[in-house]
Amino acid sequence: MLYSNIKSFNLADYQVVGKVLQLLQERNFLQVEDGRIQVDEDIYLQVLSYQTQDVSNLPFERHHKRLDVHYVVEGSEYIYLSSLTEIEPATPYDIRRDIEFLEEPEHINKVKLKKGDFLIIGMDEPHKTNGWVDETPEFVKKVVVKVNRNS
Repeated sequence: MLYSNIKSFNLADYQVVGKVLQLLQERNFLQVEDGRIQVDEDIYLQVLSYQTQDVSNLPFERHHKRLDVHYVVEGSEYIYLSSLTEIEPATPYDIRRDIEFLEEPEHINKVKLKKGDFLIIGMDEPHKTNGWVDETPEFVKKVVVKVNRNS
């Protein structure tokens, strides 16, 4: 699945997706400790473990310089997305972390990811993650691959 809006889609940002998916298939991330793994100058992995939660009061976020690939190693979660890119920021853009928190988008889609699923979130696409399924906290181990624009 690739979910985007044609106005904000940049094909060059997605040229590296095959390399990213190969990286995810080559490792058993259940045996990898949480933390950051630098792959090259344009790609790094964040290995995360957490409990899902009620995210209804958490803000949406977006990134201007990095593509996100969310890959669930264990557990399941909801990720909330919007293809609308012209949303008012709720906080100033943090250039160091490449993150901006946003007001709630008007149109929201919800995707359930379970073990083995991945989702590609494009640059400037509002999203929030870690959402619980069936209103029950659940352990999730996930890898988020961060890819610099046009790498």
